[in-house]
Amino acid sequence: MYRHPWPARHRARAAAVTTAAALLSLLVAPVGAVAAPNRGVGSGAETVSSGTWGASASPATPTWTTGQGGRKLSTETNTGTLALSALTYKVTISSGSGTTTFTLAACPVAWDGGGNCPGGGSTTIGGTYTIGSTTTVSSTDVPNVGGALYLKATASNNVTSAITMTLQLSVTSPSQLRAPVVTNQ
Repeated sequence: MYRHPWPARHRARAAAVTTAAALLSLLVAPVGAVAAPNRGVGSGAETVSSGTWGASASPATPTWTTGQGGRKLSTETNTGTLALSALTYKVTISSGSGTTTFTLAACPVAWDGGGNCPGGGSTTIGGTYTIGSTTTVSSTDVPNVGGALYLKATASNNVTSAITMTLQLSVTSPSQLRAPVVTNQ
Protein backbone atom coordinates (compact mmCIF):
# COMPACT_ATOMS: atom_id res chain seq x y z
CA MET A 1 0.00 0.00 0.00
CA TYR A 2 1.34 3.41 -1.03
CA ARG A 3 1.40 6.07 1.62
CA HIS A 4 1.37 9.73 0.53
CA PRO A 5 4.39 11.54 1.92
CA TRP A 6 2.11 14.06 3.64
CA PRO A 7 0.24 12.91 6.65
CA ALA A 8 -3.55 13.08 6.55
CA ARG A 9 -3.63 16.15 8.75
CA HIS A 10 -1.59 18.14 6.16
CA ARG A 11 -4.00 17.12 3.38
CA ALA A 12 -6.96 18.17 5.51
CA ARG A 13 -5.32 21.51 6.32
CA ALA A 14 -4.58 22.18 2.58
CA ALA A 15 -8.21 21.41 1.68
CA ALA A 16 -9.45 23.76 4.42
CA VAL A 17 -7.18 26.59 3.20
CA THR A 18 -8.40 26.14 -0.39
CA THR A 19 -12.06 26.20 0.72
CA ALA A 20 -11.48 29.29 2.90
CA ALA A 21 -9.80 31.12 0.01
CA ALA A 22 -12.72 30.35 -2.30
CA LEU A 23 -15.26 31.59 0.25
CA LEU A 24 -13.23 34.73 0.97
CA SER A 25 -13.11 35.60 -2.73
CA LEU A 26 -16.92 35.47 -2.84
CA LEU A 27 -17.20 37.73 0.20
CA VAL A 28 -14.85 40.43 -1.08
CA ALA A 29 -16.08 40.47 -4.70
CA PRO A 30 -17.12 44.02 -5.71
CA VAL A 31 -20.87 44.40 -5.33
CA GLY A 32 -21.08 46.61 -8.43
CA ALA A 33 -19.43 43.95 -10.55
CA VAL A 34 -22.06 41.41 -9.53
CA ALA A 35 -25.04 43.80 -9.72
CA ALA A 36 -24.10 45.53 -12.99
CA PRO A 37 -21.68 43.47 -15.08
CA ASN A 38 -21.67 46.09 -17.89
CA ARG A 39 -20.69 49.06 -15.71
CA GLY A 40 -17.74 50.89 -17.26
CA VAL A 41 -17.98 49.08 -20.56
CA GLY A 42 -18.14 51.35 -23.57
CA SER A 43 -18.85 50.66 -27.17
CA GLY A 44 -19.32 52.50 -30.41
CA ALA A 45 -17.67 55.61 -31.75
CA GLU A 46 -18.68 59.18 -32.49
CA THR A 47 -17.74 61.17 -35.53
CA VAL A 48 -18.67 64.55 -36.92
CA SER A 49 -19.75 64.26 -40.53
CA SER A 50 -20.62 67.89 -41.11
CA GLY A 51 -20.47 71.23 -39.35
CA THR A 52 -18.33 74.30 -39.03
CA TRP A 53 -16.21 75.98 -36.38
CA GLY A 54 -16.02 79.73 -36.25
CA ALA A 55 -16.13 82.84 -34.10
CA SER A 56 -16.10 86.58 -34.66
CA ALA A 57 -15.96 89.72 -32.55
CA SER A 58 -18.01 92.86 -33.13
CA PRO A 59 -16.57 95.41 -33.10
CA ALA A 60 -13.29 93.71 -33.95
CA THR A 61 -11.32 96.98 -33.67
CA PRO A 62 -11.95 98.85 -30.41
CA THR A 63 -10.44 102.33 -30.83
CA TRP A 64 -9.36 104.95 -28.30
CA THR A 65 -9.11 108.53 -29.55
CA THR A 66 -6.46 110.95 -28.32
CA GLY A 67 -6.96 111.73 -24.64
CA GLN A 68 -9.36 108.82 -24.13
CA GLY A 69 -8.81 105.83 -21.84
CA GLY A 70 -10.96 103.30 -20.05
CA ARG A 71 -12.78 100.34 -21.51
CA LYS A 72 -14.23 99.34 -24.86
CA LEU A 73 -16.74 96.51 -25.15
CA SER A 74 -17.06 93.92 -27.88
CA THR A 75 -19.28 90.87 -28.37
CA GLU A 76 -17.84 87.57 -29.54
CA THR A 77 -20.22 85.08 -31.13
CA ASN A 78 -19.91 81.47 -32.21
CA THR A 79 -20.52 81.71 -35.96
CA GLY A 80 -20.24 77.96 -36.52
CA THR A 81 -22.54 75.04 -35.98
CA LEU A 82 -20.26 73.06 -33.64
CA ALA A 83 -19.33 73.65 -30.02
CA LEU A 84 -15.88 75.18 -29.48
CA SER A 85 -13.39 74.14 -26.84
CA ALA A 86 -10.72 76.82 -27.50
CA LEU A 87 -10.04 79.94 -29.56
CA THR A 88 -6.88 81.65 -30.70
CA TYR A 89 -6.73 85.43 -30.41
CA LYS A 90 -4.30 87.50 -32.44
CA VAL A 91 -4.29 90.85 -30.63
CA THR A 92 -2.64 93.74 -32.45
CA ILE A 93 -2.21 97.17 -30.85
CA SER A 94 -1.57 99.85 -33.44
CA SER A 95 1.56 101.96 -33.37
CA GLY A 96 1.39 105.28 -31.60
CA SER A 97 3.00 107.31 -28.86
CA GLY A 98 2.73 106.90 -25.12
CA THR A 99 3.13 104.17 -22.56
CA THR A 100 -0.48 103.07 -22.19
CA THR A 101 -0.94 99.30 -21.85
CA PHE A 102 -4.05 97.27 -22.62
CA THR A 103 -5.80 94.17 -21.26
CA LEU A 104 -8.54 91.96 -22.61
CA ALA A 105 -11.10 90.10 -20.49
CA ALA A 106 -14.12 87.88 -21.18
CA CYS A 107 -17.41 87.56 -19.32
CA PRO A 108 -20.15 84.97 -19.98
CA VAL A 109 -22.85 87.66 -19.58
CA ALA A 110 -22.93 91.32 -20.64
CA TRP A 111 -20.69 93.64 -18.61
CA ASP A 112 -22.63 95.98 -16.33
CA GLY A 113 -22.49 99.78 -16.61
CA GLY A 114 -19.58 99.93 -14.16
CA GLY A 115 -17.46 97.57 -16.28
CA ASN A 116 -17.94 94.62 -13.92
CA CYS A 117 -18.82 91.06 -14.87
CA PRO A 118 -22.08 90.23 -13.06
CA GLY A 119 -21.45 87.23 -10.84
CA GLY A 120 -17.68 87.80 -10.96
CA GLY A 121 -17.00 85.22 -13.66
CA SER A 122 -14.60 87.23 -15.83
CA THR A 123 -11.40 85.76 -17.23
CA THR A 124 -8.32 87.59 -18.51
CA ILE A 125 -7.31 86.66 -22.06
CA GLY A 126 -3.55 86.85 -22.39
CA GLY A 127 -1.61 89.33 -20.34
CA THR A 128 -0.75 92.98 -20.90
CA TYR A 129 -0.58 94.29 -24.46
CA THR A 130 1.66 97.22 -25.38
CA ILE A 131 1.47 99.84 -28.12
CA GLY A 132 2.83 98.52 -31.42
CA SER A 133 2.67 94.84 -30.37
CA THR A 134 1.10 91.76 -31.92
CA THR A 135 0.45 88.87 -29.57
CA THR A 136 -1.21 85.50 -30.17
CA VAL A 137 -2.87 83.80 -27.20
CA SER A 138 -5.27 80.90 -26.72
CA SER A 139 -8.28 80.78 -24.46
CA THR A 140 -10.73 78.09 -23.45
CA ASP A 141 -13.40 80.72 -22.73
CA VAL A 142 -15.63 80.33 -25.76
CA PRO A 143 -19.19 81.21 -26.71
CA ASN A 144 -21.72 78.40 -26.92
CA VAL A 145 -23.26 77.52 -30.28
CA GLY A 146 -25.67 80.37 -31.01
CA GLY A 147 -24.41 82.18 -27.93
CA ALA A 148 -22.10 85.06 -27.09
CA LEU A 149 -19.11 85.89 -24.93
CA TYR A 150 -18.61 89.49 -23.90
CA LEU A 151 -15.16 91.07 -24.23
CA LYS A 152 -13.77 94.14 -22.48
CA ALA A 153 -10.62 95.85 -23.73
CA THR A 154 -9.18 98.26 -21.19
CA ALA A 155 -6.56 101.02 -21.58
CA SER A 156 -4.45 101.57 -18.45
CA ASN A 157 -4.69 105.37 -18.86
CA ASN A 158 -5.54 108.01 -21.46
CA VAL A 159 -3.80 107.52 -24.80
CA THR A 160 -1.68 110.31 -26.27
CA SER A 161 -2.55 109.36 -29.87
CA ALA A 162 -5.38 107.37 -31.45
CA ILE A 163 -4.86 103.65 -30.75
CA THR A 164 -6.71 100.67 -32.17
CA MET A 165 -6.79 97.13 -30.81
CA THR A 166 -7.50 94.60 -33.58
CA LEU A 167 -8.95 91.24 -32.55
CA GLN A 168 -8.51 88.41 -35.03
CA LEU A 169 -10.16 85.21 -33.81
CA SER A 170 -9.36 81.84 -35.27
CA VAL A 171 -10.30 78.27 -34.59
CA THR A 172 -7.79 75.51 -35.24
CA SER A 173 -8.84 71.86 -35.50
CA PRO A 174 -6.28 70.49 -33.00
CA SER A 175 -7.52 72.89 -30.30
CA GLN A 176 -11.01 71.40 -30.64
CA LEU A 177 -9.99 67.87 -29.65
CA ARG A 178 -11.66 66.78 -26.48
CA ALA A 179 -11.02 64.01 -24.01
CA PRO A 180 -13.41 61.08 -24.35
CA VAL A 181 -16.59 61.37 -22.32
CA VAL A 182 -17.13 58.46 -19.92
CA THR A 183 -20.66 57.61 -18.88
CA ASN A 184 -21.96 54.88 -16.59
CA GLN A 185 -24.22 52.38 -18.28
